[in-house]
Amino acid sequence: RDIEFSWLLVPNDPTQPAPAPASKIEFLKDEPQLVAVRLEIERGRAEWMVLNEEGKRIDLSYKGNGKALTTDARRLYLDCRNGKPVRSWVSEATVLKVGGTEVFRKSARKNVTVGKV
Repeated sequence: RDIEFSWLLVPNDPTQPAPAPASKIEFLKDEPQLVAVRLEIERGRAEWMVLNEEGKRIDLSYKGNGKALTTDARRLYLDCRNGKPVRSWVSEATVLKVGGTEVFRKSARKNVTVGKV
């Protein structure tokens, strides 16, 4: 049986306490072929990272916040400010919704970049 591990590296000086954002990391999904992480950088700002090798549609929520993120991206980086996407890099996706807002919907899988990532 294979064993998989998910790691998120947060650069910091090892002689100092971990930076504050490290305590705000949430693994929303951590299973074979699907890892989804949300990092609250500061109040009103969050970054999402998804590795979804099968490209299945997923609905992610955090702290009871309903469908906060919906996508079928195989890989995703998303920077949100006050619940609105400001930067994103999305690989091989047909849909991305943040909260109730549809960011894009495509008929075939596409790579989409918004802002400077």
